[in-house]
Amino acid sequence: MKAGTFARLLPAILLALPLSSCYDFFNSLFETAAPGSVSASDGKYANRIEVSWSEPDLSNEKWEGKSVTGYTVSWSAPGPVSGSDSTTSTSYSIPVLAADRAKLYVVQVVTEIDGSDEGSSGDTGFALETFDLLWYDGGKDYSFTASDRWYVTMLQKGFDYRFAFADGKTGWVEFYEYGTLDLLASAASEAAPVSEPVWTCDEDGDWSKFYVRVVPATAGATFRAGYGF
Repeated sequence: MKAGTFARLLPAILLALPLSSCYDFFNSLFETAAPGSVSASDGKYANRIEVSWSEPDLSNEKWEGKSVTGYTVSWSAPGPVSGSDSTTSTSYSIPVLAADRAKLYVVQVVTEIDGSDEGSSGDTGFALETFDLLWYDGGKDYSFTASDRWYVTMLQKGFDYRFAFADGKTGWVEFYEYGTLDLLASAASEAAPVSEPVWTCDEDGDWSKFYVRVVPATAGATFRAGYGF
């Protein structure tokens, strides 16, 4: 491939990569002492985000005789939420308050060598409290008292999924790709809620696995989840 062609394709290639892979690419290109393969958990825990990384490659002669003295982990999210801490380990647990769940955290890890910052890498992650949403012939009732609730469920492409709110309540339902906060569809909207949101699944999902967020117009709701063809 010609150099000019590669240069034109590079932005598209980088856009297709996860954030951590972009960091790894540039850190390798510029031979920094950044930590490798930074990974932040995506919805795996309700009250924290687990971050892990690998030790930097110090085989380059510019790092001869030097060693890592520690790492600085920093994070930020809408709210605003921010923080930082130091560690000598290759993992760190970021605490997340209940009010800050379902927010995308940008996490950065900086390598410290002899008191100087010598490279950084990062990833994004989020915390999420979820409940199982199961489907039964004839439907199944679910109740909660909060302003919304997140569920993990299995959906089949081509099926209709209905959420009938009880007691005259209204609300809406949002569908997300599992392991991300990428909204796929909304069966209703805050501006014009309906009593029985319906979505015909047109996504394959992660092995048919999805997040479903149920949001009643007023806090607390009972709804019947049902499906059809």
